[in-house]
Amino acid sequence: MAMKKSRAATIVKPTRKGGVDEWLALAGVKRSKEVLLFKRVSEELKTQEGLDNETRWSIGKEIECRQWNPTGSECGAGKFHAVPAPCLADEFRDSDGDKYIAILVARKDLHAWPNPQYPNKIAFRKGKVMYECDRNGNKI
Repeated sequence: MAMKKSRAATIVKPTRKGGVDEWLALAGVKRSKEVLLFKRVSEELKTQEGLDNETRWSIGKEIECRQWNPTGSECGAGKFHAVPAPCLADEFRDSDGDKYIAILVARKDLHAWPNPQYPNKIAFRKGKVMYECDRNGNKI
């Protein structure tokens, strides 16, 4: 869709198909059966601290969302969230002592929204916490 704003300016809004394949391509993540994604967690490796959906992201453990419902909304319960690079998780957490983790997720367990409010974020049902890393993805 294109909108002519002046003789010298046209705004072109790209159309998106949406879905996991498009998200992987736009995020620069190699499309395969499993993908490595990242999350920022507390110093104790937790997210949603003190809430009903508090999760502990222990290294080496497979974590599964209890009430998988990715289509209800982009934010909130019913899904886990991850990003394609650790530094992109800074948009969602900024507490002192936070850590970054790498999570291996099966492609079939991913969900991407059409026209997302947060285009760097993807939902996942379950994944294995592989290791702690720095904000550039280097294993610690």
